[in-house]
Amino acid sequence: MRVRKCGQKKNRKKKTTKKQAWDSFSLYIRTLGNFTCVQCGATKEDGAILQSGHVIPCGQGHSIRFLEDDVFCQCQSCNFKHSQDNYDYFEWFKKIYGESKLHDIKSLKNTTGYLWVNMVSSFNKNDYASIKEYYDHKLLEIKDNSSEIA
Repeated sequence: MRVRKCGQKKNRKKKTTKKQAWDSFSLYIRTLGNFTCVQCGATKEDGAILQSGHVIPCGQGHSIRFLEDDVFCQCQSCNFKHSQDNYDYFEWFKKIYGESKLHDIKSLKNTTGYLWVNMVSSFNKNDYASIKEYYDHKLLEIKDNSSEIA
C-alpha cells in the first residue's frame, strides 16, 4: 500500500498550476516567434514540433523560467540539441542581442524568483495563476490585433 506524504495533494495542485502557467507562457512565446524555430527556420506548417527553449536553462524552479528575454521558439530537434550543447544557441543569441544581454540573463539565473519586474523569493500557486492570466491576456491581444489587420 502506498503511503501518501503530508502535503502531497497540495504539491500536485501547485504542479498543475505551474504547468498551466508554462503552457500559456510557451504558447505566447511560440506565437511571438510566428511558430518558426529561431535556429533552423522549421515551421508548424513543415510539421515541426515547436517548443519554447531557454537560452540559459532554467532548471527546476529557477528564477528565469518565465523571463521572456531568455525563451524563444525552437523546434524539438534544436531544443534537444541545445540541451546537449548550447554553443550554437548562445552564438545565435549573442549575434542578435549581444554579449551583455546574455550576461544579464546569466546573472539573474541564481537570484530569487523573477516575476516580470518584481523579484520574489519563490513562485507560489497564486504567482503561477497570475502568470497564466497575464499570458492568456497577452495572447488575446495578439489575436485581436491580427484580426484587425486581416
